[in-house]
Amino acid sequence: MQTPTFSRQARPTWLSWQNLLVILLLFGADFTQQAAAQSPGGDAITLTQKPTSSTSQSVTYAGLNYVTPYNNSTYTRLGNTSSTPAVPNPSLGTYDLDGNSSLVLTNSSIDFMPGSINSPVVSTKLFYRVYQTNFPPTPNNYSQLSLPNFSADPNNNGYVIYDSGATNINLLAGLTNGGNYTVDLYFQLDRADGSSLKDPSNVYSLAFYVTAPPVTPPGGTTVWQSTTTGPTNGSTDWTLAANWSNGVPNSKANVIIPEKTGTQVYPILDDINYPYEVLDLSLNGSGSTAGLLNIRTATLKVYGNLTQNGGGLTGNTTDARGVTDNTKNSTLIFAGNNQLITGQVNVSDIIIAGTGIKSVINAVNPLNIIAFRPDNPTNGVIIQSAAYNIMGGVITSYGLDFSKNSFVDLGTAANISVVAGEAETPVSYIKGITNVNRQASQGNKQTFGNIGIDITSSTSPGSVRIQRVLGDALQGPGTSVAVKRQYIINGYDDSGSNVSSSSTFDVIFHYLYSAANPGELSGIQPENLAMFSTITNGVPYNSLGGTVDEIAQTVTRKAIPTLPTITLTLGDKTNPLPVSLIAFTATRSNQNALLAWATATEQNSAGFEVQVSTDGTSFRKLAFLASQNPNSAQKLQYTYTDAEAGKTGTRYYRLRQLDITGEESFSPVRAVNFDGATATSALAAYPNPFADKVAFNLDATTIGANGSAHVQLLDMTGRIVREQNLTVQNASLTLDNLSDLRSGLYMARITLPNGSAKTLRVQKQ
Repeated sequence: MQTPTFSRQARPTWLSWQNLLVILLLFGADFTQQAAAQSPGGDAITLTQKPTSSTSQSVTYAGLNYVTPYNNSTYTRLGNTSSTPAVPNPSLGTYDLDGNSSLVLTNSSIDFMPGSINSPVVSTKLFYRVYQTNFPPTPNNYSQLSLPNFSADPNNNGYVIYDSGATNINLLAGLTNGGNYTVDLYFQLDRADGSSLKDPSNVYSLAFYVTAPPVTPPGGTTVWQSTTTGPTNGSTDWTLAANWSNGVPNSKANVIIPEKTGTQVYPILDDINYPYEVLDLSLNGSGSTAGLLNIRTATLKVYGNLTQNGGGLTGNTTDARGVTDNTKNSTLIFAGNNQLITGQVNVSDIIIAGTGIKSVINAVNPLNIIAFRPDNPTNGVIIQSAAYNIMGGVITSYGLDFSKNSFVDLGTAANISVVAGEAETPVSYIKGITNVNRQASQGNKQTFGNIGIDITSSTSPGSVRIQRVLGDALQGPGTSVAVKRQYIINGYDDSGSNVSSSSTFDVIFHYLYSAANPGELSGIQPENLAMFSTITNGVPYNSLGGTVDEIAQTVTRKAIPTLPTITLTLGDKTNPLPVSLIAFTATRSNQNALLAWATATEQNSAGFEVQVSTDGTSFRKLAFLASQNPNSAQKLQYTYTDAEAGKTGTRYYRLRQLDITGEESFSPVRAVNFDGATATSALAAYPNPFADKVAFNLDATTIGANGSAHVQLLDMTGRIVREQNLTVQNASLTLDNLSDLRSGLYMARITLPNGSAKTLRVQKQ
């Protein structure tokens, strides 16, 4: 609330001490809880009121201590519904926001007997606030007005008066909505001992109404209110002011579409030429009660956030397939800066415009096309898959997320525009997760909605699903890196099967690069790019090579053997990604160290020598594990437990891989610390990453060799995706049947028989 300059108004006459005693008896609920006479003798405000189409008048309102002789037409009691008897809130009339009406606080005052206050009064104040009635949230903050002017009360012997002097506080300032409003206020005496006296114990209130304007004021909120029984007889016309609580919205107005009721009808946008625009757009409700908004052959521009958990925003008119066309298709434009988009968005043409980043919580599903039209092509604009953090029901932060719970989904028919000025560029693109599903047939190049990969298959696999991940590089050990783009491909024939043992596909892998924006390539020079494949979404990688075209920004590789699931990415041929050891972990379990590793392929492998060091430099042999299959194309898993007694400090572990030919190679070094108290319930997972099951090794000294445990597997949004009570056998348990889970990170939470709980991050391949 703004507090402008003041102007002097007449102050009401106040109570005699005899009348004050009467009031103290009548209204003891507010006053006798304190010591006798421990509250103001009286208080009042003066308002200058000019309702719409009325003349200006000055009206004085007094508080609870308002009785004869001041209960005539000159004074009106301030409302207090908690008093006995209750006093209704006085109505101040009807106002508008176009400057033809006014409501001004012009004076405030309070009187009391100083001798009745136990500690000297050091300040007197009026606290006030104005807010829209029944329109949450009700503000907690009050504005305050000092009452510094002192004088003796000529009508009450021994009483003094403090008043504000002339004020000019516009109570309509900052209001942007039509509807019912409440003015709350209370008076306060601050005493030298740090305590305060307040009148009343809650608040005084007044009420007024603001007429909704024909167009929503900037920053205002307007609610759709058309019903079959309402004055507009079920109209769906967005442009009709009577269908809105606060005028027809525009680019600076927030819009609320209420949840569905039996008589509610919803807006339909069907005028090609009308500029449908909003700031924030909220569709309330979910499921069968979700508020609805339908875009037909029209365009809706959203400049703020879109919130519609029920997915009620739709627009499936597509009379121009494969191109953007606002004269023939339903069109939704995100035209603001750094927008948040929640819920399922299903609209034919989705345009990413404006500036900054559009963060998607859940899914954006263009039914025809998604295109980029940034305000400044040099700076670009991004739409990204995202997640947010919520505390106390309030979104505290949100940002880029690769958990695959949010995405842009091109489905079976939608495309990314490749038209100049609308296509993806190094600064305008879909960041995070993009899904697509297409039919692939023998000999025909499939571009998969222009997501940046073209595939020509030697067979006809039918439905193929691809997930593009952009902005997050697959991990390579040491200094080897991958570009921040990969494609997870599902549905092509398995070249290892009897039916399609020679199945292959040709791949054209597109990338986005410019000298000013080289970030996607992770520092790799374009001429050094090479294609790599993996079946684990990480190490090991199969080097595929390929032909680089720096002009077209592509890497082409022919005759790649197909697999049911394969991930393709680009790396640096001068610093290639590894192709053998998948993982190597070392974890403490009580006073032992559990080592686990896996290989994707082994060639002429004799086995693995497990080595340990206490300084990280000088290693000695602990054990030798022979290869399970010296020449293997399948994933093999190994474990070893270091049970040597007397471990202290940090122990360093590595693997020395020995070939039949006598060649050797070493794994990365892993460290385990044995300082401090013994871990009370150590927890390790293997394999990690896992495919269809994961085993957990526990501390047998804590839970015993056997027992039971409650296991929960949660995705990174906190949603429980598996929950099971499992029997512990030999201090371990196994959670299986996990093949249907999406690839990504999960948290395993295991509650032990003693009630303690442990968590561990695991990864699904």
